[in-house]
Amino acid sequence: MTHRELDSAGITGPVRTGYLVASDLLAKKARARGAPFLIRYLVSVRKRPYLEVLFAFITYLDDIVDDRSRGVAVRNWRLDRLEAAFDAAVEGERASAADAEDRVNGALTAALVHFMRTWDLPLTEAREYLATQRRILEQREFVTYAALEKEYLDPMAPPAIWANTFFEPRAAGSHELCRAATRSFQLIDFIWDLREDLALGRLFLPLEHLALFDLDREGLERQLDDGPFSPALRELLAHEVERAGALLDSALDWPRTIAPAARPFAEWDLEMNRLKLAELRRGAFEDLVGRSVTSRTFKPKAAARTLYDVGRAVAGRRGDRPAAAH
Repeated sequence: MTHRELDSAGITGPVRTGYLVASDLLAKKARARGAPFLIRYLVSVRKRPYLEVLFAFITYLDDIVDDRSRGVAVRNWRLDRLEAAFDAAVEGERASAADAEDRVNGALTAALVHFMRTWDLPLTEAREYLATQRRILEQREFVTYAALEKEYLDPMAPPAIWANTFFEPRAAGSHELCRAATRSFQLIDFIWDLREDLALGRLFLPLEHLALFDLDREGLERQLDDGPFSPALRELLAHEVERAGALLDSALDWPRTIAPAARPFAEWDLEMNRLKLAELRRGAFEDLVGRSVTSRTFKPKAAARTLYDVGRAVAGRRGDRPAAAH
């Protein structure tokens, strides 16, 4: 993130430090994955600080919750510290800074609160989002799809709507289309990350869906670990893929409902998940569900598409006059 981008967004004062910390967190994560954080260029200069602080908060929180090297008690303790920093930021107070993690928590949450107030977003939703992430530490499975919706999918939706708000909706129903797109992405990831989630003790495929194919959790885990995949498991995974695909198709008009400058991001997000669906639909589930073949086949396609979309977005803005800060 550059000072020009912060100036363009109208972000002044000490809170700029928090935005720079968010940007640094994303840059480090991107370097660890061997690629720069290119998707920041899918939005206009004045929106990049907001995109980065939102992504940084989400990924930072995910890293706490999904840290398999730490026990649940330690992860809960780290969430306590993050929540305390958020509460301090809401009150305009300086969070405690006993160590480097506290300093990051304080800077990141100060920027998040500034972002939410700038765009008139309910701070209560951030607290509810944190609470949902805490619950998932102990969540093992969901019996029904209705329970999955109520306890996980719905409470996890707010960050997508926050993003859609600063994408500046131009049509009625934009938030609903964004919500449908985001839910389809989650359903795709439940299949894509099936082994990883099970390693954390979580199963996001509802037990009632397994039962439709005469499967249970124990049998599912055994086949994922040892193979071979039974016809029933293949049918289950194909069913989940098509369910997610139908939901994604219902949201394809989402980019048309937001400001033109933000459309490249929404189009890219949809395309990345269409690529995942295409890989899953090839049916080699033993290889594709969390195995190395996914990296060899999906990542080059995703990188090429990202470069294409970034290039198209940058070219489309070339010559535009800078927009006024929000």
